[in-house]
Amino acid sequence: MFEVSGRAPEWAAEIRARLGRLRLPPVREAEIVEELAQHLGDRYAELRAAGEPPEAARRAALAELDGDLAEGLDRVERPARLDPPAPERAAGGGILGGILGDLGADLRHALRALRRSPGTTAVALLTLALGIGAGAVVFSAVHAVLLRPLPYAEPERLVEFWLTAPAKGLPVVDLPEALYVHLRDRSRAFETIALYIGTGFNLAGGDDAERLLGTNVAGEFFDLLGARPLHGRTFRPEEETPGNNLVAILGHGLWQRRFGGDPAILGREIDLDGLPTVVVGIMPPGFDFPNRTELWVPIGVDPDSVDCWCYSALGRLAPGATAADAAREIGRLAGDFRKLREPAAAAGEPSLAVTVPLASRLTGEVRAPLLVLLGAVGTVLLIACANLGNLLLARSAARSREFAVRCSLGAGPWRIARRLLVESMLLGFAGAAAGLLLAAWGVRAVEPVVLERLPHLEGIALDRAVLAFAIAVATALGSGLAPALRAARVPVGSVLKAGARGTASRGDRRLAHAFVVAQFALSLVYA
Repeated sequence: MFEVSGRAPEWAAEIRARLGRLRLPPVREAEIVEELAQHLGDRYAELRAAGEPPEAARRAALAELDGDLAEGLDRVERPARLDPPAPERAAGGGILGGILGDLGADLRHALRALRRSPGTTAVALLTLALGIGAGAVVFSAVHAVLLRPLPYAEPERLVEFWLTAPAKGLPVVDLPEALYVHLRDRSRAFETIALYIGTGFNLAGGDDAERLLGTNVAGEFFDLLGARPLHGRTFRPEEETPGNNLVAILGHGLWQRRFGGDPAILGREIDLDGLPTVVVGIMPPGFDFPNRTELWVPIGVDPDSVDCWCYSALGRLAPGATAADAAREIGRLAGDFRKLREPAAAAGEPSLAVTVPLASRLTGEVRAPLLVLLGAVGTVLLIACANLGNLLLARSAARSREFAVRCSLGAGPWRIARRLLVESMLLGFAGAAAGLLLAAWGVRAVEPVVLERLPHLEGIALDRAVLAFAIAVATALGSGLAPALRAARVPVGSVLKAGARGTASRGDRRLAHAFVVAQFALSLVYA
């Protein structure tokens, strides 16, 4: 069967030898011999054109006949009388066993098909990895910032509030101590009100002095947030008066770093801004409101002081009260306060107040950019889907003759489509695994930037692996659906008669153009 006078080998005898065990009807055997001979001839010609010696090209063509094509012949053309009866099949696993066996065969076939085209496989994996990795990073950030509840008790009832005077060009007016006392004693819309202001403290003692980021607080600050100390207690009401406020609560990080995590520090004095200050409590890990606070000290509240309109106000809404109710009440009470302090101002501009949920206050600056970024990454993932679909469609067109031969041997359209979908699923899971590796690196890269803007966060965790794999499966199914349907509708007769491999039909070209148009349109969305 070597080439003689430049002629290709005759394949009929080789094919009939392999078909003998199937005991096919003569007419059916002749049809298969003709179809396979043409296929092997085409394959042999391709190998010779690529520079393969005659004998090597012949062996490679016969190996293809003994591989996937032989498997298809055995599965499709085996006479029904040779199959075991139904009771025997049931004893060996029944319908479930058959399904699992078919799935195993499809997986083995998909692995072989992906190995035969390493370039296409690598590009598909890279496309999926980049799309899924970017999506997982951004979704993790959005989840941590916008979707994860604040780590405080009933955070939906927490609001920040302030006064505003647009007529005087003052969009934000913080509270003085006297107004805080006035509101605290008269408010019904709030269950609790607290003041706070960030400041710095000098901690002396030991080998080195240290500048600490601290917060002065007043009111039931810790109870309002639902925070309980890890050791010790919070501030008592009498410790919020001038001269009695030389007490402090340590943050967990400061306690570990400066005092070695020793609980005996409770009740001891530390040198804070040159004043002996008693440590009365230690907060648990993760609590540092606001702004990475390391130390809290009570405000010595003067109920008559209006010298410093500089304190931020935080409140917990009473049951049934809304932020709008609280804003109206604060405006009314602030107006009453002005009348008490300045009777001549009774006919002046009314006092206005603004209330904002604490979650919105903390995330307001980054909410819109994060949502835009999430939309952009979603668009990138759609572009990746279109790109992958176009790639798989081109690969499917290149395998049209293989599909035609399988159909001519009796393989149904669903069988071919299922195998292509299994290949897409394998690509999806492999791409998801690579994407999660990229996402793990990406989260570590973006976390410091996000935490710098939003210090209340505990951190960004890549805990959305299940979501990433779900995206991968959906992406793979969506991208592989068009090639699978295309392969299931391959025109067997025209493809076999054409004798060409990888010829795209008019419908294929239209679908490929649609993928390109979709990619281009999506790329312009955020341009």
